[in-house]
Amino acid sequence: GLLHPAREGLEPRDDHEVSNSELLAILINHGSKTRSALDLAKEILLLGANNLNELGKLSITDFQKVKGIGSTFAKRILAYR
Repeated sequence: GLLHPAREGLEPRDDHEVSNSELLAILINHGSKTRSALDLAKEILLLGANNLNELGKLSITDFQKVKGIGSTFAKRILAYR
């Protein structure tokens, strides 16, 4: 079936756990022409050394270093810190 863009690349789990990258992918809402939201989320997590606390310390400019993440997405992500 078709996946909602916010959940592209996400696999259903029986235990209902959601990874940090999956949560970020939902916030990002959709990927770029060449990358899924989940791929973008994984790269963003690397900016914060896979630590959400460290990710919250980053700036909009830091997030925009990820190709496919513009200021709107960066602001959306930072709104949740």
